[in-house]
Amino acid sequence: VCCHSNRLMNGQRVETPVHDSMRNGGICIAVNASQGAFNCILLIAGLWTHALSDGYFLAIVYGPVKYAPMWLRDIVTSLAVFMVFSLWQFITAPCIVQYLVLFRKSMPNAARVGIAYLFTAISMGMSVPYFWIFVPYSAIVEQLRTIARRVQLLTDDDTYVVYGIGMREDPANGNRTAFGLAFYGIAPSYSLTYAVFGFTVLKIVRLLGRVNTELSIKTIELQRGFVKMQVIQGFIPLVILTIPFATFITFIFTGANLDNWTLMLTFSQWSLPAVQAIVYLKYLVRARRSEEERNHRILSAIPNSSN
Repeated sequence: VCCHSNRLMNGQRVETPVHDSMRNGGICIAVNASQGAFNCILLIAGLWTHALSDGYFLAIVYGPVKYAPMWLRDIVTSLAVFMVFSLWQFITAPCIVQYLVLFRKSMPNAARVGIAYLFTAISMGMSVPYFWIFVPYSAIVEQLRTIARRVQLLTDDDTYVVYGIGMREDPANGNRTAFGLAFYGIAPSYSLTYAVFGFTVLKIVRLLGRVNTELSIKTIELQRGFVKMQVIQGFIPLVILTIPFATFITFIFTGANLDNWTLMLTFSQWSLPAVQAIVYLKYLVRARRSEEERNHRILSAIPNSSN
């Protein structure tokens, strides 16, 4: 995806509005693709599975990071939690950039990208206190391991590491709860992100739906394709994570032992980077092919000087 976005950024030289859109959009796609790639690396390193049982939300590590020193495991786990938040926190940047390209034509490209990712940084800042919430205090580690052994039928010969957070306040674990994670860590940034996402998409669609002589047909087609991709990308996390998140919310309010039914959340988290990459690649390949066809038509229309 990064390779295709780089080719697309550097390949457009004919029309300034299109070039600005492709360059800025290509930067955002490359950043988001890099975020997805890093997420995949963490998933491979940890091979986390999840379990909701006995009043705890567990993340069980089976990947190679389980052999690392404890401090490194804790860092990787905290980064993995950050990457889960980033699944929705990064989706607004391309839309904000496209909005600024269309509505703030005099703004420098660097300023557009900076403003777009400033909002992402603010959204991430709201969630920072919860990135390491799954790292348990030593007093409850053995309790978490006992739950994991029962739910996933593990033995003393199995090598694994367990992280988790409880439903109820527990001084032994710093009184941190899954309720706080859901309603103070996830909900604010999630709601703000999708509010901005919906606003920018609506404004862009309204502009592209009007007859505007300042925008060429090529620009409009490009922008419509880009916003369509962003709508799909924005709703992918909603669609794929709907059932797992509903399961998590059910656990928070009922405390039911969902045990291995929680693996729906695991499989959803594993599949998201691949699905998002496919959407990006589909857009980039089509946009690149369209651009090559357009350049070919332009070159064909130029009279041959030898004649």
